[in-house]
Amino acid sequence: MSKVAESAVDLIRGSSWAPNRVPEHAGAGSDAARMSQAHSTGTKLGAANIDDLGRAVLLLATEIAVLNDRQRVLEAVLEERGIAVADAVRDYQPRGALADTLNAEQVRLAKLIVEALCPPNA
Repeated sequence: MSKVAESAVDLIRGSSWAPNRVPEHAGAGSDAARMSQAHSTGTKLGAANIDDLGRAVLLLATEIAVLNDRQRVLEAVLEERGIAVADAVRDYQPRGALADTLNAEQVRLAKLIVEALCPPNA
């Protein structure tokens, strides 16, 4: 795995799950900004790898669409059975094995995205 991929995975591992939190990497002094600056001597995203960027964006869009559909269907099924879960899901803080599983899935997705942006054979 490239240094960029390792940094992205480390960044994901350091985050905690919160469905409605504002991403910490939004600011200029954030870990993501520092990671980008630290990598500035390496390969940059440009015209030569715009296809890789397109694949990464489509990967994200597909993942998001599938997850949104599944969540809405699940909430609708539960609502039909008299179980209102939207607020409970929003407020839930996973622990133990579930937190570990969610973290592993975040790392998996981060690796897929980074590999789409910076393929190992490029």
